[in-house]
Amino acid sequence: VSTQSTWGFYHIKMFANRSFCGKFSILAPIIIVLGIILGLEWVYIDQFLRYYWPLYPITVFIICIPFYVNSFLIFANLFACAIVDPGGVSKQWSDANLGKVKFVSQKEKDDFLAHYKNTDVENMYSKEQLNTPSQIYKYCHICKIVKPERAHHCNLCNRCILKMDHHCPWVGNCVGFANHKLFLLFCFHASMGCLWDGILLIPRFIRVVSTHRMLTKPGALTIVIGCICGIFVGLAIGFLGIMHACHIHKNLTTIEMHTIDPKNNPFSLPKRCDNWKMVFGNDRWNWLLPLAPTGLQIDPHRFPKRQELQLDDCEILSPKEKGKEVIQIIPPRIN
Repeated sequence: VSTQSTWGFYHIKMFANRSFCGKFSILAPIIIVLGIILGLEWVYIDQFLRYYWPLYPITVFIICIPFYVNSFLIFANLFACAIVDPGGVSKQWSDANLGKVKFVSQKEKDDFLAHYKNTDVENMYSKEQLNTPSQIYKYCHICKIVKPERAHHCNLCNRCILKMDHHCPWVGNCVGFANHKLFLLFCFHASMGCLWDGILLIPRFIRVVSTHRMLTKPGALTIVIGCICGIFVGLAIGFLGIMHACHIHKNLTTIEMHTIDPKNNPFSLPKRCDNWKMVFGNDRWNWLLPLAPTGLQIDPHRFPKRQELQLDDCEILSPKEKGKEVIQIIPPRIN
């Protein structure tokens, strides 16, 4: 299943149909994030670059190159994470699995069968039993579709998201199967940029706070706020990124961390690098780029489980990786 088709503006229509308050609730957090990042960029230019450039031009030039590359990657990953479709449940897959819905109660089953009354779906279920061993999936009564494992309904996006991690208001999008990688890269680069800005301002910050008279000079307050905000915001985003990296290492989402015991995690693959491939894809050249993951040969409606592979040295590889033992997870054919 290729994730290259996940680029799109599916949520622009959803945004256009919202009320003014709904549009504001989506745009406000994004504007705040952009304001903080652009503010720290301005502090860096105004208080570091302009101050040290006449004194140490070569050194400052060398420092500026990685800083501006990192700044580009911050905005590129933020933009990509916001516009990439995290992955919705396929209607075709849902229709093919209408006979495998697992019910929590008899009332839920009755409501489901009432919706499909006088259809072939009604004949697929036992009248005597609530559930049978073949019934393994949940049903979304809002979207009217079968939900695969790891999929959850997002009330803000008003759809079911494949391998949903959480809805992030700061990017105005759900973080799921196809854009979890982009969210982690955004956290990494944003943390690095903020910390970089704050740390470079520490010498000027010390001079300002150690000499009370300098607090009255123009730009002194900018240095103090820029240094403190840069370090604290950088640490906060860095902590968030580390938390998500730990989840990816275990092949769990934020939601699953509260519902699955990590010691009995069925989705953790024999090799930890395969857990990372589930998010970053098989094409390693693409891992650090602000692009959707590619080359992953799995069906996002059915993720491989450790007990199903039954191999201690298996890898989830693409057919391009020759010379290695290849275990392909082929999506089931839907007629």
